[in-house]
Amino acid sequence: MVTALGVEACRQGQSVQFYRVSDLVAVLQEKFAASILTRFREKLSKLDLLILDELCYVPFSQTGAPNKRLPQNKLSGQRTGHDIY
Repeated sequence: MVTALGVEACRQGQSVQFYRVSDLVAVLQEKFAASILTRFREKLSKLDLLILDELCYVPFSQTGAPNKRLPQNKLSGQRTGHDIY
């Protein structure tokens, strides 16, 4: 179902990105290590739709936990026109 949502959003000209949560966590850790996490977070915040899949399969280790944060407005529930589903 979420794939269909993403495809339809693309058809409507929306910017859409799909990540398995485990892959996103790995990317966030890489960006953090390379000191470019802020730039990557800004890129994510400009998306119209960010689709996250397989959350239940992610082991939340102590070393990775601080790097799993999405832009703060996404977590706080503020409406910006960019919502996470």
